Amino acid sequence: MNEIPIEIMLKTNIRRLRTELGWSQEKLAEKAEISPSYVTQIELGNRSPSIDIIEKIAIALGIEYRILFTPEDLAKKEYCKSLRLLEKNVMQAVNEAIQKEFQK
Repeated sequence: MNEIPIEIMLKTNIRRLRTELGWSQEKLAEKAEISPSYVTQIELGNRSPSIDIIEKIAIALGIEYRILFTPEDLAKKEYCKSLRLLEKNVMQAVNEAIQKEFQK
């Protein structure tokens, strides 16, 4: 089995998800409340982020942290599943709010 080192998977997924959102490294840094240079160093593989930083990055990207450690094809599936679940939850909340309004 051809395994990808975890450091490569982590930096690749961070960069891929960031760019899919159309975000610069600066925007990710702002959202994750870390320095832009730290994001650059992580994506270049020059720094290994702590668990706390990984969690901040995942929250900023709107994903579960485990997606950052998942091979790209599986990560994309998980990300899409997360988006579908989010959409379902939002639609359910909207429908419940509408029903409450009409019951008044």
